[in-house]
Amino acid sequence: MTDYPPPILDAPLPNVAPNSLAYATLAPYSADTEHLRLLSIFHFIVGPVQLLFGLFPVIHLVMGILMLNGKFGTPGGPNQPDMSFMGWMFIAMASVFILIGMGFGILTLISGFQIQARRRRTFSVVVAAVNCIHFPFGTTLGVFTLIVLLRRSVEELYRSTART
Repeated sequence: MTDYPPPILDAPLPNVAPNSLAYATLAPYSADTEHLRLLSIFHFIVGPVQLLFGLFPVIHLVMGILMLNGKFGTPGGPNQPDMSFMGWMFIAMASVFILIGMGFGILTLISGFQIQARRRRTFSVVVAAVNCIHFPFGTTLGVFTLIVLLRRSVEELYRSTART
C-alpha cells in the first residue's frame, strides 16, 4: 500500500520524461505521500507525550484523596477548616484535566492512524486545529498538519484512496 523507500523528489520518475505533463502531475503526489507519512509518524510521537502530560494532575488527585482521608495537615484542629470541600475540588478538577489530557492524546493517536490510512481527512483537520493549543509540540504538529491536509493535491490523494 505504501511505497518504501519513499521516492526521492529530485530523481526522475521511472518511465516519465522530466519535462512532460505526467512528471509535473506525479511529482507533487510523491511529496504529499512523504509528508503524510511523516505526519503520521509525528502523530505517533506526540500522542503518547500528550498521554504522559495528561497524567500530571494525578498529583492533585492524590492530594485530594489525602485531604478527604485526613492525612493532609491536621484536620479538625481549633483553627483548621474542614478540608473535605477542598479535597473534593482537587479530585474533581484533577479528574477533569486527566480525562481531557487523555482524550487529546488518544485523538492524536487515532488521527495518526487515519492519516496513515488516508481516511477521515476532516477528523484529522479538526484534531490538528485542537492540537494547536498544546504548546509547543501540539502547536507545531497542528500547524504542519493543517498546512499539508489543506492542500488540493492531498485532498485529491485522499479522494483517490477512498475510491479504491
